[in-house]
Amino acid sequence: MTIEITEFRCPTCGHVLGEEQYSIACEEVNRIVTERVKQVVEINNVQHRKEMQEREAQHRKEMQERERRNAAEIQSIVQQTLSKERVSIDLRHQEDLAEKDRQIEAVRSEGDTYWEEKLDQAVAATVQGQAEKNSQFELKFHRVDERNRELMQDIEKLQRALDNVPSEFKGTSFENNVASQLRTAFKNDNIQEKEFGKEVADIVQTVVTDSGETISTPIVYDTKTADSVTPKDIEKAKKYKTIHNTDYCIIVTRKGIKPKDCEKEPSSLIGKREGIFLVHPSIVVGIARLMRNFMIENAKQTRINNGAESKYRRMYDYVTSPERFRKIEEKMLTKSKLDQLQKNEEEYHERKWKDWKNTIQNWYDADKDDQKKLVDIAGEDVDIDDTPP
Repeated sequence: MTIEITEFRCPTCGHVLGEEQYSIACEEVNRIVTERVKQVVEINNVQHRKEMQEREAQHRKEMQERERRNAAEIQSIVQQTLSKERVSIDLRHQEDLAEKDRQIEAVRSEGDTYWEEKLDQAVAATVQGQAEKNSQFELKFHRVDERNRELMQDIEKLQRALDNVPSEFKGTSFENNVASQLRTAFKNDNIQEKEFGKEVADIVQTVVTDSGETISTPIVYDTKTADSVTPKDIEKAKKYKTIHNTDYCIIVTRKGIKPKDCEKEPSSLIGKREGIFLVHPSIVVGIARLMRNFMIENAKQTRINNGAESKYRRMYDYVTSPERFRKIEEKMLTKSKLDQLQKNEEEYHERKWKDWKNTIQNWYDADKDDQKKLVDIAGEDVDIDDTPP
């Protein structure tokens, strides 16, 4: 695409200038013309002010003489009139002042009585409202206090009942709770709880993908309600790995995670001991989701590796097929259309650049003619340096 450079010429001498120099030259011509016009106007204003001052001085003298004559006549008339009216005006003024004082006093007395009544009513309403609020607050406080005592009694009863539950039933309840969380989070998976009398993990999770594929390797869980996880518990979890043929074994415990299990990390929610994960029940679903995603991704990679050879064969067949040649022909035709569109766009922009250049030239000619008319109107020659700035 061709770009033509616009020439800028000095508005006075016609020399070729840069765009910035052209702007400076135009500003300088405008400044000189403006100063010349101001000088001519100032001279005319000075002469006009001088004539006005002379006329004002003459008029002032005539007015002063006339005012002196009128002032003498008016003074005599005023003195006579004032002497007659002063007595009657003073009497009427005193009567009016007395009447106004009586009206003001009456209004003030009425206003004081009105606002005193309003203030007494507001104070009484406020006192009554505050008393009602205090009574309601005391009633609510007694109700809340009574309800708290009832709740404390219920909590004590529940605690005594919980203390009397055998330890084996406590573990079963904890196991059921963990299994319920897993079923809620992973609706497609098969969650199996331990059957009484079998030496297996408390919970076995078999992963089922969204497409319905079952992954043979399960995730197994062993739940512990005691305050610590013993070496015997770790050995039992290792045994579960062999029984279920899996490396994903989790011991779910509320209090059994120790600082040594966290590898010097401050968290007490997850740890690892001898290859067995120790997890707090609050995050067991999150840990299971991470393991589950890893297992699904691992299964996908295995399928990809097993089917790589067949994919290469299909790719070769496609590359050498007539379908591929038709696609190539279609792409070549589309590329030819794009080239033609680009050529049309370049021609369009070339025409637009020519129009832009002609418009700039017209603007330059109009500005030059405007500057010339300003110089002619000033009524005198303007000495402008022809050297470009």
